[in-house]
Amino acid sequence: MSENSHPPAPAEQPEVIHLTRPWGQMFQYALNTQTSVKIVEVQAGAELSKQYHHQRAELWVMLDPGLVVELDGRTWEAKVGEEIWIPVGAVHRLTAPGNGGRLLEVAFGHFDEADIVRLSDRYGRTACHPTLATGVGGVTLPSPVATGKGLGVGALPLRDQVKEMPMPDDPTIHFRPVVRPDPIREAGEWGRAVQHARNTVA
Repeated sequence: MSENSHPPAPAEQPEVIHLTRPWGQMFQYALNTQTSVKIVEVQAGAELSKQYHHQRAELWVMLDPGLVVELDGRTWEAKVGEEIWIPVGAVHRLTAPGNGGRLLEVAFGHFDEADIVRLSDRYGRTACHPTLATGVGGVTLPSPVATGKGLGVGALPLRDQVKEMPMPDDPTIHFRPVVRPDPIREAGEWGRAVQHARNTVA
């Protein structure tokens, strides 16, 4: 496997290891496996888009009651602790018709927030563009390599960087641009002279 390649998502749900201890029990959902793990919290009355993925499969473990799962045409209210396997390409959606709730998501395969094909969405969002690169905090940003507008020395001023960045249309995402220090600006008198020359040329 090359350095830039990613392991394919498994076709079947990996074995969940159940271990008991004198103090109780634990469930292990992955063992020495490349995964992406997050807790998804859905607000009361809200829902995720109806979607599928090309490169990842997901294991949902329900943490709260009242969440409704739609998976390949089947719809049901999931129970706390229920494990739901979502293979690559499976159409799925999560809804919180009552008080809202959370689930643990373990993604297998190559995880990229841009790998979402939305079939329908209450909030008017469309499928993420495949050429976008995943940026800060999972927010999708234009690739600095593709645009030539990376952060740091010789980059656009911060105000222009922010204008160029598409703000997420999901109100639950809190976006904070990251600014890397410019060593020329921090180099004292010599740095200010270089900065002045650079601005004059620009």
